[in-house]
Amino acid sequence: LYPSIERVKNDFKLSLSEEKALTSSVSPIIILNPKESITDLEQESIAPNLNQFGVMLPSSALLVLLMDELKIPIIATSGNIHGSPIISTKEDAIQQLSGVTEYFLHHDLEVAFPQDDSVVRFAGEQQIILRRSRGLAPNYLKGTQSNPVKVLAMGAHLKSTFSYVPNAHTYVSPYFGNLDNYDVLVRYQESIVKYKELFESQPEVILIDSHPQYQSSILGKAFSKKSNTKLVSIQHHKAHFASVLGEHDLFKSKEKILGVVWDGTGFGDDQAIWGGEFFNYEKHKMKRLSHFEYVDWIAADRMAIEPRLALLSILPCSKRELAKSKFSETEWKVYNRMLEINSLKTSSVGRLFDAVASLLDIIDKTSYEGEAAMLLENQARNYDGNDYIDFLEDLAFERIPSKTLIANIQKAKEEGISKFRNANSFIHTLALVILKIAKQNDYETIACSGGVFQNSLLVTKLSQLSQKQGIKLKFNRILS
Repeated sequence: LYPSIERVKNDFKLSLSEEKALTSSVSPIIILNPKESITDLEQESIAPNLNQFGVMLPSSALLVLLMDELKIPIIATSGNIHGSPIISTKEDAIQQLSGVTEYFLHHDLEVAFPQDDSVVRFAGEQQIILRRSRGLAPNYLKGTQSNPVKVLAMGAHLKSTFSYVPNAHTYVSPYFGNLDNYDVLVRYQESIVKYKELFESQPEVILIDSHPQYQSSILGKAFSKKSNTKLVSIQHHKAHFASVLGEHDLFKSKEKILGVVWDGTGFGDDQAIWGGEFFNYEKHKMKRLSHFEYVDWIAADRMAIEPRLALLSILPCSKRELAKSKFSETEWKVYNRMLEINSLKTSSVGRLFDAVASLLDIIDKTSYEGEAAMLLENQARNYDGNDYIDFLEDLAFERIPSKTLIANIQKAKEEGISKFRNANSFIHTLALVILKIAKQNDYETIACSGGVFQNSLLVTKLSQLSQKQGIKLKFNRILS
């Protein structure tokens, strides 16, 4: 937390777009690159193993007064326990935070809609919303329906939000977090009730994610049953694609549009775990066009937090011994047995990032969501050359061969190619994959969505390459 924009400019590289966002009424946390004035000690203390910082200016009168008094940057963090929602009452603050703080500054007003700080980053001029909250939500999309039907869209699970359509506009909630957390689930439910009270209406249609075990889907089904309301299930990645089409008013487009939706997980129409998807939108119809090669999803949710498991799964059978040193003897036997009997498959690009991070010996077990991808991007940014390797030079668009990609990176590693260049070339290859598929199928517009596109290096590369080829790119600007 910095006292002024001038102090920020002293310590960080700041583009005009970043400065404009930082000093706007939204006043979000902006992910910035430090100048050399930031010491290694400061960097490791604040953002271990990363070369970027979250920077913010005072967003309230109280913080302005505090920073006017201190006149120096301070380290600030959200008032909550990791994984739990932001604390909004005096009693909860004292009960949950007394062990980690010495002083409390309370207010005498009740917080109606508790919110965390919004977090954004930039890829050139393209703003990427990492967390849409204070200043960016609640917000609304104007005039989304010509014949209004009252709709409650329940959202997903890990980065939960919901949307309510009580009239011609769509009102979008703030970020809540992982609905596996009981307190987050309670906050999410309470907010839905408040929205319905605020607009004095009840939904006529409830939309849920097609994943049957998402808490948002379970709750949506319960709401539907209790009120005898129509229930509609929407596939996760198709919803992602539709969000970009909606934001950019492309549903009525006369040209066909390539949808690229990459993330960690989502329940697919074929019962597999999707996450590396290509869609075609044409004449008001959406169809799955291609996807990354299916690989085994093993050890349930553990695969999402241990990149070494993603590597074991994606390595070709003949290369699996390369990962053996990352496991104990017992683990090696158990996980290989899982691979033999497993029936669940995934096309996730999020897990592909994890596998590459493990392959390049960056990280094998993570401590927070997205850590492997962030560390991989960090290593990629350390490559200052432009001699990129295309790890999928011969590409047929029907299936993107993840195992071939991993094998080619391993080959480059064995040939002595640096970790920095391999990491950068991997992300470059992903950008090339998108443009190759667009070119092979004569697309002039690409709409991208999903958590993988929070990677600003990927977005930058894709933007630069598409501009050279005259292809238009569309990303989420309001939704995330």
